[in-house]
Amino acid sequence: MPIVIGQIVAGKVTGITKFGVFLSLEEGKTGLVHISELSTSYVRDITEHVKENDVLTAKVISVDENGRISLSVKAVLEEQKNIRQPDDFYTLKKSGPANFEDMMHKFKQDSDEKSHDIKKSFESKRGHTIKKSSSKY
Repeated sequence: MPIVIGQIVAGKVTGITKFGVFLSLEEGKTGLVHISELSTSYVRDITEHVKENDVLTAKVISVDENGRISLSVKAVLEEQKNIRQPDDFYTLKKSGPANFEDMMHKFKQDSDEKSHDIKKSFESKRGHTIKKSSSKY
């Protein structure tokens, strides 16, 4: 079966270089995962992310005229992150506020905490407390 762009493949790590990882694919083919396509975060040292004989899932991003296959683990990770699981909505709904009153209570609580933190920060910088004025205009 020919390897086509967009296909998801699994491959065993057969080689690690400074610039990427070589994967052994089906039918004896080899593909390269460039260091920039190995993770969704910055990769300084490839050996901190993979070892030889690890099996990785990658997406085919190109196949050139010489048959060289470029792969991306990052693309697979990003796709998995964007796919919502069927129970995500239920989980979010259950963990979030149940109604408007609960949302307002949570907002007020968060606002009070932030206001308190700001006052404490201001007091520590000034070295004294802030007194409320009792006079009305």
